[in-house]
Amino acid sequence: MCVACRRRLPAAQLQRWSAGLAGLVPGRGPGRGAYVCRDERCERKARGRASVARALSWVWPPVAPRATAGTGD
Repeated sequence: MCVACRRRLPAAQLQRWSAGLAGLVPGRGPGRGAYVCRDERCERKARGRASVARALSWVWPPVAPRATAGTGD
């Protein structure tokens, strides 16, 4: 089942995502996997709503603050 649109499809029509050391990666990996349709809209929806991360109980790594150039001091 696609975690973005919740449609049940054959495995050949789904892309598996897994949580690795480098973050969420497409393809086979260790442990649990979440599946997303091979449709680009579903992939964008899954990333935007963090559907894959939620399905895998995975927390996104914190984002480092951007350095501000030319603060006007």
